[in-house]
Amino acid sequence: MGSDLQMLYVLADDIRLIKLGFKEPDQTRADIESGADNPRPVLLDRDFSPIGRSHSFVRTCIETPKIPYYADHRPCYYLPLANGSEYVSGIAVYMEPIIDLGIKGIASHGRSTQLLGQRTKCSIHMALSPGEYLNSLWMHISCGHKRLIRSHYALSVSTNRGRSHHFGPYYATQRTRRGYEEFPQWTQVSSGRPSKITGIIVDALTYNIQQDVFDMGVTEEYEPDHEELLEAPSPTAVRHGFPDIPIVRIELRSTVMQSTATLDDISNLQVRKVGLRCMGLRILHGDGTIEILGQWDPADPTSISTLYDVSEGPLAGLTFQTTPVDKLDSYMSDITPILQNSRVAPQTTASPFTQDFACKRDGQRLAWWFTPDLDSVSLCNAGRVKHIKRRSQAFFPSSLLRY
Repeated sequence: MGSDLQMLYVLADDIRLIKLGFKEPDQTRADIESGADNPRPVLLDRDFSPIGRSHSFVRTCIETPKIPYYADHRPCYYLPLANGSEYVSGIAVYMEPIIDLGIKGIASHGRSTQLLGQRTKCSIHMALSPGEYLNSLWMHISCGHKRLIRSHYALSVSTNRGRSHHFGPYYATQRTRRGYEEFPQWTQVSSGRPSKITGIIVDALTYNIQQDVFDMGVTEEYEPDHEELLEAPSPTAVRHGFPDIPIVRIELRSTVMQSTATLDDISNLQVRKVGLRCMGLRILHGDGTIEILGQWDPADPTSISTLYDVSEGPLAGLTFQTTPVDKLDSYMSDITPILQNSRVAPQTTASPFTQDFACKRDGQRLAWWFTPDLDSVSLCNAGRVKHIKRRSQAFFPSSLLRY
């Protein structure tokens, strides 16, 4: 019909769908400079061939128009996590940094970066080791009075290596409110079967209307039973249950987020610094495991530098220096590695803004608490999740509530 076609009039309904027209995510200048690609929109139905692959989807209470003649189909954005045998090296979730901590975008990192949605200044990243992949994804939903409560959306994931990561406010895992807001629900987006999550689906209509990630799903490749037994790396591997999240029994702001890591067997440290603030810390362990503290964004390489390498000698500890904003709040301003047999003595002051943590094999984890503007670190000495009560596919984590 020619390459200069500007408009097409459909005079009969024999051709029911020519092109699905909906707004694609806008790329910012930073996205273009970082080489991020926006996933192309796709039209998904209830079937996802070939056999052995499937997809699951979770709808919220947002009402959106249906597509004529395709009532059971949804226009979606698709973010692939696997390309053949190659899996991404990490995923980043971008949160709204000002108002409600809604999820604004999700990115996958590997040989290339693909961005679904938009980048923000508040980035939570989970790095994956070679051979590691996501096998469980959960979404936190709060609905009240038949309409969606937009605040405090969160995701939790687990991997085939038994690791878990939480994207979103720590509040969502710990407590609930009674009254206007109904019980927050943790809903399992993945199928619950032994599988590899190969992609993330986001409903295009709800995203374009709300500019937040609400309705979402995953694509999966199911594992045969015998492969599940062969690939399980340890008895503690999280296969189907809700990801373990350490709990605390203190009052927290609703915008506080948490990341944890062990300081055992560190072979490399990288720090991300924006202006005067240390945003996050990337920890590479001797066994190849990578853990992230604070806010991390691989799409911003100019803010990342090496802080320590094992070639410099054994690491004895880390000193975290915060700068006060007021009487209670502070931001992370400096992180200093302490080498064994170093002539530089650890800080001995009792200042609440300077803290030393030893790198030793005791299983202790360090927690980095943060908001889009503030930081704090402490030892994470609380217990882990013990059980989750099941309500159909939705889970109410009563064991996570503040006592």
